Amino acid sequence: SSIQAALDANPGKIIYVPPGDHLIQEKIRLRADRTGLSGHGRIIQKNYEQPIIEIEKGSGIEIRDLTLSRKSLEDEAALSDAERRQAA
Repeated sequence: SSIQAALDANPGKIIYVPPGDHLIQEKIRLRADRTGLSGHGRIIQKNYEQPIIEIEKGSGIEIRDLTLSRKSLEDEAALSDAERRQAA
């Protein structure tokens, strides 16, 4: 995801997550000391088998002001039904 790419490119920095929905399929990995995420965005994990965030290494990790969410199987089923109706 672009969030993961920003974290990887800026170790030791707090990455701003702007307002809006940010869909992910893989967990976000926090790997460096004094790194983290901040902002008013909502990170939505689409893969219910994956965690949203995993802290692999590091100390002083910060996660502030974000909403973390996941799509449920019911959400996926409703979306699939809506997509099928639109395609008909």
